[in-house]
Amino acid sequence: PTDLVRHTKTQIGAMREAVGPDIDILLDINYNSHLSSFQSLNLVASVSNVRIMESDVDSAPWRDELTTSLPEIKDGYMTVPTGPGWGTDLDEAAAKKYAYKE
Repeated sequence: PTDLVRHTKTQIGAMREAVGPDIDILLDINYNSHLSSFQSLNLVASVSNVRIMESDVDSAPWRDELTTSLPEIKDGYMTVPTGPGWGTDLDEAAAKKYAYKE
């Protein structure tokens, strides 16, 4: 039987190496920016045992402004980007515009 493991994205690759390919991994809901979605998607596409990656579709209305491209979702699946790097970049002007101010 397969186990369901929830862990931070930065440790998933090492965890898979340690326990083997017979563990399914669930990535928690991503409530950050689309940049995090693209990063998670690249991870999911590079390992064979991630079964579910969740993304929060209800978010701040300005979230779409934070990256240079948006995730493409077809039939409930996010398309793996074909561009260089993560498939998008952070729009630094938008990030500064919406930065937390004390």
